[in-house]
Amino acid sequence: MNRFAALVAALTIVVGGCARALGPVDADSPLGSANRAEADPDAAGVLMRAAETAFAQRPDLARAREAERLWLQAAVADATDTEPIIGAVRAQVWLAENDPDEERRRKTATESVSTAQWCSRRDPSDPTCSYWLALAVGVQANQRRATADDGLEVMVRALHRAIERDERTDHAGPHRVLALVLLRAPGWPTGPGDPDTGLTHAERAVELFPDFAPNWLALGEAWRDTDQPMRSLAAYRCALQAAAAQAGHPEARGWTEEAQVALGGNAAGSC
Repeated sequence: MNRFAALVAALTIVVGGCARALGPVDADSPLGSANRAEADPDAAGVLMRAAETAFAQRPDLARAREAERLWLQAAVADATDTEPIIGAVRAQVWLAENDPDEERRRKTATESVSTAQWCSRRDPSDPTCSYWLALAVGVQANQRRATADDGLEVMVRALHRAIERDERTDHAGPHRVLALVLLRAPGWPTGPGDPDTGLTHAERAVELFPDFAPNWLALGEAWRDTDQPMRSLAAYRCALQAAAAQAGHPEARGWTEEAQVALGGNAAGSC
């Protein structure tokens, strides 16, 4: 699937809360009434294609909300497939980071966690469900700070599960996101932060997908935080090049801006 979680590049880990990150799934959700015996893959396919078209129009908020609605409808139409649920989580995570209304962001962040839990219920072995659960928990921690402590533990466990099952998910997304969590979280005994291990995961992400700009952004941050400034600058230059090659991606502009900010006046030079 296409990489959507540019938000993780700006993820801020905070601690100090005591609320649980995972609550009970919404018993009234239409996902709970989806019936495998009545699955209609053809109808779901039409809805999913429409959702992808709508979501490709971000940062248009209305189109992103439409994509969320269409993916949820597809997930009800075909209770055998995790793909439409994952699509709904993608949209909800994006909306939880980009909606200008604070209350809607908080509500959508919580909904994204519940939706991601439905994904794992549908197929506990699907690594993409674990990966997007981690991302949903991350945006929830940003919007509901009381969940941050428990959320960090949930994120790390979910990302390790995703790595074990398929480390290539979302262009090495589990490695990339885990790297950022370990780089930004407090270290022992307060949290799981570990810059050296974060660097290892960022390097693995680039090894697997060297043409994917967000992997270079993570590696640039990892080298910076492990006191390797020249390597960090080179990684951010690689991110610029990769973002230019992916100019048609809805998130490419954000990747470019992040790399430019990190480089400051040092954009010239080798990748």
